[in-house]
Amino acid sequence: MKGKYRVVVSTKRLKYDFELHRNLTIIQGDSATGKTTMIDMIREFVNNPSGTPVELVCDKKCFVLEGALWKEQLSGIADSIVFIDEGNEFIKTTEFADEIQKTDNYYVIVTRESLPSLPYSVEEIYGIKTSGKYGTLKQSYHEFYRLYGANTYERNINPEMDIMSRAPAGTGKEPAYPIKEPASLSPWFRAVCSTDVMTATAAEIPHEVMVHITDRITHEVAGINRVLYDFTPKPTGTVEFE
Repeated sequence: MKGKYRVVVSTKRLKYDFELHRNLTIIQGDSATGKTTMIDMIREFVNNPSGTPVELVCDKKCFVLEGALWKEQLSGIADSIVFIDEGNEFIKTTEFADEIQKTDNYYVIVTRESLPSLPYSVEEIYGIKTSGKYGTLKQSYHEFYRLYGANTYERNINPEMDIMSRAPAGTGKEPAYPIKEPASLSPWFRAVCSTDVMTATAAEIPHEVMVHITDRITHEVAGINRVLYDFTPKPTGTVEFE
């Protein structure tokens, strides 16, 4: 699947309205923000579309994946949007990560878990908050807001990453101090906001993005023992790392 798909899940009192742009999306929110309620409504519609007050409008079929037989369920789902609640422990397994790569579905995982507990890369993260009140005749609208993903920032950010490395033996560029094998490396990265490159300020990157970057580096690059972020502005620092 490619492209963006709008999903509207509603009753007379509740409404969820959002768009999906990527194959894997995380929806985060604190307790009582309506995350599990949304999953319950989608499940109710899928199981009994003609006998429920829930309405689900989407150009693609929607499913809720859950339980111990998730793998068997997934084998019968194609070209669809798959919703998964945080109570399903399989979302934290590499087996699940491997299986979803074999499909053409979009996946929406509703979770409060920190991103390092998920063994795969996340391309978009949305938060959820509620407008209106429960228990009234007025429809309660659940608003989604982007935490991380494409076009998250309005200002231009020039990222720069430098990873400490050891020159190959015999090149004449070996470090003067010994490095134990395997080497323990501490990469650092920086993102700055600048209009003229003569002055720059450190970009305010959301905590969830910082955690995601750290998770990918520590899991995908051998020998990393910590990840550092440079907050130094220019002046006194420089845009390029020196």
